[in-house]
Amino acid sequence: MRRKVWYALIIGVALVVVGAGWYSNHLAAKAAHEQAIISELRQLRGAVQMYKLTFKENPKSLAAAMDAKYPFTTPTWSSPRDKEGSPVDPFKRAYQYDPKTGWVRSATDPYQKW
Repeated sequence: MRRKVWYALIIGVALVVVGAGWYSNHLAAKAAHEQAIISELRQLRGAVQMYKLTFKENPKSLAAAMDAKYPFTTPTWSSPRDKEGSPVDPFKRAYQYDPKTGWVRSATDPYQKW
């Protein structure tokens, strides 16, 4: 009977250690994604502002802002894109863009209000 208790205890401790390691990795990956979203939103909002300052109107799309030929610089954008050329967030969802207001946001919950 004592042997079964020890086996159960060892298995329980092993599960706790493995679970803690997984959770730690999960939190690190989530933090990395959040930092990427912050950086990409800043960059995409800057692209919209640059387009607006240069052409005196909001771009029709994010891709238009990123692909525009600017007379004073050739910016390099780090945001990955989908097949249509729209920038995507770290969760592979296209960023949402409102051409009327020029606002860019993530489509991934809970980052939609950032």
